[in-house]
Amino acid sequence: MYYRGPEAQTDAVPSGGFQRDTPLQESRSDVTAAFLLVPVSGASAVAAGVALSLIGAIKQPFAQRLDCSEDRVERLHRLMQLALIVALPLAGLAVDRFGAELVLIASSLLAGFSISLLGLREGLTLARLALLLLGAAAAGLVVGALVLMPAAFPSRHPAAAVGLGMVLFGLGTVLTPLLADWLQRRLRLRRALLLTGLVCLAPALAAALTPADEWPDPARTGWDQLFAQQIVWLTALLLIFYAPLETSLTAWTDRYLAELGMSAGQTRWLMIGFWTAFLASRFLMAWLIGVTSLPLAGLKWFILGLGLAVAIDLGNMVGSGHRTGAAWGLLLLGAFCGPLLPTMLGVMLAELPGEAGTAIGTVWALGTLSSLVLSPAVALLVRRSSVQRALRIPLLSALLLAGVALVLSLAR
Repeated sequence: MYYRGPEAQTDAVPSGGFQRDTPLQESRSDVTAAFLLVPVSGASAVAAGVALSLIGAIKQPFAQRLDCSEDRVERLHRLMQLALIVALPLAGLAVDRFGAELVLIASSLLAGFSISLLGLREGLTLARLALLLLGAAAAGLVVGALVLMPAAFPSRHPAAAVGLGMVLFGLGTVLTPLLADWLQRRLRLRRALLLTGLVCLAPALAAALTPADEWPDPARTGWDQLFAQQIVWLTALLLIFYAPLETSLTAWTDRYLAELGMSAGQTRWLMIGFWTAFLASRFLMAWLIGVTSLPLAGLKWFILGLGLAVAIDLGNMVGSGHRTGAAWGLLLLGAFCGPLLPTMLGVMLAELPGEAGTAIGTVWALGTLSSLVLSPAVALLVRRSSVQRALRIPLLSALLLAGVALVLSLAR
């Protein structure tokens, strides 16, 4: 179960003469805490997904609202990602120092304010400010939600808890474009943004209603302890090579399927199938880890197997000239990629329960930096060369991920 401080590690009778809780009482306390923390962690995960995917989902109408090109909006989005990269390690340190409650409340309020500011005011200067604030808010939501997941979703292994929580994060990311399109057609962009800002206040409300004694104790650790941990840097390398696999999808899938003769409708349904397979495999893997108690070493080899499967699948898609093969390849890609991120983070949390915030903030920031550099490179190759040549970058990323996973599996 989640680490709750050194005082929970001893069975000594306190000086006042009161006997410590029995194991059954402690188990009931853990279940109660988990029940109360599920709304906080779940709402934070969904809000983080919404915050990270919002600008990409409203790029065209947002450009019209600002009276600028979509390329300018893309640059604003990169500015937000830079703010996210800077804020992630700071959010991790804040969680470990002050606890997840304060960070989640502040981040939720900041997310609601920044998104509402986008809806209430026009102009590039205010848009830049709002997106900088939104990047910082997303960092706090990501780190806070992930730190709470092992406590909110009690399981025999953190990878199972993180997997369940990351399903909610994935739902926030995947459903935001669909809901944004539906809302702006009915409410216009301004009201849609205001409503989205209100939704992002849900974590603050849930956190405020959760009793203070149910929150996990802060780890109160920092950079000096983090640097000495091999698992953190191996996980960071895994995320560096994984992030471009997921974030570059939108850069190549449409043209790849169009070159094979698929219509826009067929492409849309295939992408729905991809994300369904992605989330279903993530949920299924979390459930399997929870019920089978897979050992830590087994999970490391599983990461290696998924990395190799992704590389083989991408290699087949590069050489495939048939629509049926490409469609199955895309669905399999979703199934293989889905469990990767939560399993990698879960393995790290299993070895670093006492400094989770700092570790999560660091590795997520490095993964975001990698996607910020490599995803535009894929898009540039798609525009100026061919999809097959552009796919070499994700293919190489998958092979390097598998190589790092091999080192992780063999490391002592």
